Amino acid sequence: MTMMMLGSHLTVKAQFHTVSFVNPVRDTLNKSRNPFIVADSAAKLSTKSPPRITSQEKSHKRAEKTSQEELPITRADAGIILLCANDSLAMNLIKKRLTVCMPLDFMHLNSPYGYRRNPFKTCREFHDGIDLACDNSLVYAMLSGKVVKVRHGNTGYGNYVILDHGWLRFLYGHLSQILVREGDYVDAGKVVAVSGNTGASTGPHLHLKASRFANGRWVSIDPQPFIDALNENINSLYDQFCKLSGNKPLPFHEETDRELTVSNLYQALKDNGIRHPKIVLAQALLETGNFRNQLLKTHNNLFGLRNRDGTYMRFHHWTESCIAYRDLVQYKFRPGRESYLAFLDRIGYAADKSYIYKVKKIVSKL
Repeated sequence: MTMMMLGSHLTVKAQFHTVSFVNPVRDTLNKSRNPFIVADSAAKLSTKSPPRITSQEKSHKRAEKTSQEELPITRADAGIILLCANDSLAMNLIKKRLTVCMPLDFMHLNSPYGYRRNPFKTCREFHDGIDLACDNSLVYAMLSGKVVKVRHGNTGYGNYVILDHGWLRFLYGHLSQILVREGDYVDAGKVVAVSGNTGASTGPHLHLKASRFANGRWVSIDPQPFIDALNENINSLYDQFCKLSGNKPLPFHEETDRELTVSNLYQALKDNGIRHPKIVLAQALLETGNFRNQLLKTHNNLFGLRNRDGTYMRFHHWTESCIAYRDLVQYKFRPGRESYLAFLDRIGYAADKSYIYKVKKIVSKL
């Protein structure tokens, strides 16, 4: 769902699909009482005068009307739709799905909960939430609840909002826009904000803090177990719905849940038809500093790939970066006429003159 402009009272059921009913009362051009049947848009009202009805025809009409009134009214005539067992189960699954939602469309953990080195200082400090990689992404309410705090600022969490779910509270920090007000009641899936880089932040991300009420005050807890349980619940509902409808689940769960490791990256390179995957693996390790650089964390960009305007490309998952490398770089390769390292040198892949030497050194250790 793409939006050009967001208002302060925007209500969007993102990640969900809406179901609309056709009002049978307004459906004057269709005699069916089934609310899912839409009147023919090409139907036209006649402007001709109705033909005169003779007295004999009138008597036949009265006889037909009397016989019809004596017939019992069926469920279909009353406009009642009978659902089979599978329909009832499907509706129940849909209702459950509408009560939960992930905070972002795509999840990538930048920094976990607990003690870590303060990015602005040299000391270690306690990190009271988790940082999720995103930039100007829609932020959703994970559960239904009440907006208990909305703050705008240039320090700490920056612009942030707190949602109260009764037994649990969540703070969404470093936002660029807040789309709700204090006191609002929101449903799961409502867009509450747009992520950003406000406050004490080294780069665009969403700070998610969870708190539970204990001993008369709200105490921060690790939100990661809740996120994992929420994701498992959503996937379970999705699998149940697919099983009920007879459709096979899409394979994207396996791909997007794949952790970035050397072995997984090497396998992904081979699965996507990357030539000389060992050398390309060495390139990724070199350019990301063994998967530690900020570009990878914020953009899922393994190879420093850029757009035509010079900005770095963004990917929803690191595997997409592998596919982009194949399509944007390797199409220039001339197999049989040059080695792959000579190819990288020929196209001037990197400005660093020692780049090829560094890649060869990493390859020798793999």
